[in-house]
Amino acid sequence: MSVKEASLKSLNYVFFDFEWPQYNLSIEEFNKILEISETLPNKAKIIITIASRSKNFDVSNETGKSTVNKLLDIILSYVDRSGLNIVAGNPAYLSETEKSKNASKTLTLLGEYIASRINTKLDVFIGTEKILKTAVKLAARFNFKPFLLFSNSIEAETRYISKTIGNIEKACYVPFSTILSEDDLIKKTWRYVLRRKYAKDASISANINLKELEKHFRQGNAEKLPSETKRAFMKIIREFVVYENGNELKQSLNRLINQGITTIVGLPLSGSISEITTLVSWKNCSKPDTAK
Repeated sequence: MSVKEASLKSLNYVFFDFEWPQYNLSIEEFNKILEISETLPNKAKIIITIASRSKNFDVSNETGKSTVNKLLDIILSYVDRSGLNIVAGNPAYLSETEKSKNASKTLTLLGEYIASRINTKLDVFIGTEKILKTAVKLAARFNFKPFLLFSNSIEAETRYISKTIGNIEKACYVPFSTILSEDDLIKKTWRYVLRRKYAKDASISANINLKELEKHFRQGNAEKLPSETKRAFMKIIREFVVYENGNELKQSLNRLINQGITTIVGLPLSGSISEITTLVSWKNCSKPDTAK
């Protein structure tokens, strides 16, 4: 999804995730996208994700601090069009040295450093995966927006946030598809799903052999899974991915809004314009100021 497509379709945000180093935006690329965004009729905010454990953004060293300063200088030049999403960093995308760093400590240092340099007008989201309490503390101190992942624990997490810091904006990352086949959905999401402890535990409880399952997936043979295994694994996938037709997708997103989520960050897994259009259609029919 391009910035232009998102803007023309009235989305409020375009997020760039932190993943494999070769796919991450450079600061120069981010700056170029912001320049382009100024020429578009509707101003979707461009949000860049940075990981506190990454050597590039670890503010406990001068290199990381210098990179963060350079990034903040650009963002503060485009306050109305940009923002930050700060996360500890998923181990799948970190080096061994980076993985060994304390997630809570590095996220706290990064959050405090960013807060010392910005004003309250800037959108700062903060990832909660595996460090919910730390993220909520920082959100309370600096008015950051907790950013949750869609999962079977989303309702409990939103309740915890509301109980701890009251009424605060909360975002939720929602991978979804309305058009992929089950085989294609599995191919797209199995690594993402199996990084979750619940998914591994649930697979074992369903008598799924994880080694054999991953072997099938790595060989690209999802369609050769026994029907019972596929059915059980699809049930687990649905705990982390919304896989519905258009109307059912909208109902699922409405449930998240009713649970206190204020910003849906949807990932159309097919990458198709039709799935983006479905997301935008839901947003345009939602209550004002409840879905972005």
